[in-house]
Amino acid sequence: MLIRKSVPLHVSVSTVLESMGRESDYVILSTVRSMPFDKLERPVSTRWAKEHIGDIADSRMINLAITRTRAALFIFGNKDLLGCCEPWQSLLNSFRHHQCLQTDWSLFLETFKTY
Repeated sequence: MLIRKSVPLHVSVSTVLESMGRESDYVILSTVRSMPFDKLERPVSTRWAKEHIGDIADSRMINLAITRTRAALFIFGNKDLLGCCEPWQSLLNSFRHHQCLQTDWSLFLETFKTY
């Protein structure tokens, strides 16, 4: 990955699968894909989710991704697109319920100010 060359040595960059068996104090998960709201499909077929959301639409991949952290997890992604997928919709609802869903970067930046 080209991004590995541009981050400090003490920062690990990996795919979800590469992170299996490892934990980190902080995990930043980028779900990568996005699309305009009017292009979203509901209800979502498995094929559509795989095509537009990717492997991270699978609940096992989500579980692997979000259980790698010891201190803080930051997920960057299109909440409308992710919300089309049932496992993500449940997770987003939980984040809303616990007031953990942020739409700005301030908490993220504050956390990493001294890192």
